[in-house]
Amino acid sequence: MKKLFVFACILVLSFVSCSKDDDGPSAIKGIVQFKAYTLPGGIEYAIYENNQIKFTVQLQLSGSRQNVDIDIDYHLLDGSTKIGEGKVKVNDNLDGGLGIFWGADEHAATVNGTALSGKTITVFIDPSHKHTSDDLTSEIHVNLYKKATVTIP
Repeated sequence: MKKLFVFACILVLSFVSCSKDDDGPSAIKGIVQFKAYTLPGGIEYAIYENNQIKFTVQLQLSGSRQNVDIDIDYHLLDGSTKIGEGKVKVNDNLDGGLGIFWGADEHAATVNGTALSGKTITVFIDPSHKHTSDDLTSEIHVNLYKKATVTIP
């Protein structure tokens, strides 16, 4: 009887130890969005300055976490053509320790301003929806939260 109990415990532990890790970076999902720049002409989510497209990424979680340290991908698009890509490190708690609002330092992606002069470039953050809540991946939500445009002068 004791051997049966030990066998049952080992069997249960093997299932528990093989379960999916929901605390890993890929499990961190929420609203991926841009921080706004308040300019004299209005609010912008990405700006162009000296051959750089600048933007800041924020992540709002549905629940509290003590630690967030993730890379969020971005693409730079000229129409539907990808002209650049990179990652933004999100690890700054923005809400005084509650663990719901997280952000990154301002990111500057270098572009060829001469070649892109007069074009409108789209910054698309988290294009694969790796850190975007499943219920926020529709075209409406993507256009509202995850895409910003900037015109290169």
